Amino acid sequence: MSEQLTIRSVDATLVAVPMRRPLGTSVMRVTEAPLLLIDLRTEEGITGRAYLFCYLESPVTLPSP
Repeated sequence: MSEQLTIRSVDATLVAVPMRRPLGTSVMRVTEAPLLLIDLRTEEGITGRAYLFCYLESPVTLPSP
């Protein structure tokens, strides 16, 4: 039986990481990796971390806390 977890907070941070070797596509040359870093914290003290990668930046705005 699994224990219930209660989400306390979710933090998302956009970063652009320089790439050691640029990625060449038929359309463009990618020199930075846009990443969305995600931290999910629970009331029970557990923190989960994930990241999302896309070679193109998206015009997404994150809601302010």
